[in-house]
Amino acid sequence: MEWDLRYPTTGTSLHFLPEWAYRTPFPKAKGLAPYPDVTWGGTLTVNGARVDVTGWKGSQNHNWGEKHTDEYAWGQCSTFDGASDTYAEMMSARLKVGPLWTPYMTFLVLHYKGQDILFNSVGSIRRARVSFPNRFEWHFSTDNGIYQTSCTVVGKKETFAGLRYRNPPGGEHACLNSKVSSCEIRLSRDHREMDILRSTNTTAFEVLTDDPHHGVPMLV
Repeated sequence: MEWDLRYPTTGTSLHFLPEWAYRTPFPKAKGLAPYPDVTWGGTLTVNGARVDVTGWKGSQNHNWGEKHTDEYAWGQCSTFDGASDTYAEMMSARLKVGPLWTPYMTFLVLHYKGQDILFNSVGSIRRARVSFPNRFEWHFSTDNGIYQTSCTVVGKKETFAGLRYRNPPGGEHACLNSKVSSCEIRLSRDHREMDILRSTNTTAFEVLTDDPHHGVPMLV
């Protein structure tokens, strides 16, 4: 596999966590998108087949820390159907403390028609509700006091690649990643629906788990 990629390094970064969280030891894993909305140029070559990706939409993300989050579902979409200048990052994560699990902490950061609408405050995280009907379907809702949202992310099992994520303190998790999942975000203001954003096969959906019965072949 080879790549020759270019993208403009302009625009503002998108922080997933509240600003204070980047200055504290908690959480141990941090993330942001330095360039959340870019137009790629260049090529990918896989097994000798060359693909021109010039004009493709995407983002550049970065995560770091002393320890992986113990379990999470993460989604990212920079191409919604018919909605330019709109992109989103979302996550539901929980930690294991001894034999016990914390509740899920869920956030959504949405850039909607040029405006950042953030559901990542302590209040939003406390009000969020999340469910997983199965390993590859994720529902959540949250509220930041002005805006309300509900979101569904769905992927087909056969589109996920299994990767072994080595944890800095030791051990490893199974990372299941698809780049062709779909999502729907319903956005309201003061409980009056504003818009329904849909992504058809353009959502990145990743699940981190220690459950060995996920059924996805581990490739790396």
